[in-house]
Amino acid sequence: MSSRTPTANTAVDTVTNGARNGHVDPALVAQSAQLFDLYRELDQRLQQERYAEDIIVGAADHAADEERYSLSQWQLMWRKFVRNRAALVGGIVIGLFYLTALFANFLSPYTLTTRFRDRVYVPPQGIHLFDEGRFAPFAYGVKTGLNIDTLERVSEIDPTVKYPLRFFVKGEPYKLFGLIPAERHLFGVAGGQGAGEGAINLLGTDRQGRDMFTRILIGSQVSLTIGLVGVALSLSLGTVLGVVSGFFGGWIDDVIQRAIELVRSFPSIPLWMALSAAIPAQWPPMRVYFAVTLILSLIGWTWLARQ
Repeated sequence: MSSRTPTANTAVDTVTNGARNGHVDPALVAQSAQLFDLYRELDQRLQQERYAEDIIVGAADHAADEERYSLSQWQLMWRKFVRNRAALVGGIVIGLFYLTALFANFLSPYTLTTRFRDRVYVPPQGIHLFDEGRFAPFAYGVKTGLNIDTLERVSEIDPTVKYPLRFFVKGEPYKLFGLIPAERHLFGVAGGQGAGEGAINLLGTDRQGRDMFTRILIGSQVSLTIGLVGVALSLSLGTVLGVVSGFFGGWIDDVIQRAIELVRSFPSIPLWMALSAAIPAQWPPMRVYFAVTLILSLIGWTWLARQ
């Protein structure tokens, strides 16, 4: 609007000069003067609004800076994590995986020791939610036979047999979280879950008649926690040795740094394979689990101790 002011001023001067020469009506001169005052007032208001807007924006930026500096490191990390959609989606997926592994015994219809002698290499049985127009989950049965040409046992879905499914059925006993005795499973065949006729195998069975869906769920407990525990041990060991090396220095620092270089000089995968092969075969599964976790942590601490 400030660019209009000279134009309005020139127009007023022109009208005024014309009025003096007797060519313009004095009323028009008065209107031109009022128009000039209106332009000037509008220009002042615009400048005031721009100044106020700059003050508001500056205050908002200042408040954002103060809030940013007042947050802790964990809060800043969490804010950055939430704003990253890919990281947020990945975190949710990983969280669901760990939640599934935590309740694997409840979510699976059977236990690891359950075997179906007459259901070897059974194909996956799908779940059908509606039966004759009403909500009644069921699974088709499986019939087994002998292939005359190959003399191998074969199994196929039998659509003439239906197994009704129920939620929170009573089945084989287990320990929830390894501590709480329980018998309820999320789903199963109505009337019980014996290792016989009337079983549900979502992903089929293996050559020993074991339910693959159950083995995948319960096996995820080892697959997901062994890396998590190994990283936690590596983090603790690397942090402690790194702090000791930097704090004392001298010969202690030299010994720790040479040990780091010695461990890092070996290829990781062959070293893992060699240490894993050294585990006695007669060890129970729990001891093997902790041994593998310890092996992972003993190799992975070097990078953190050097930071």
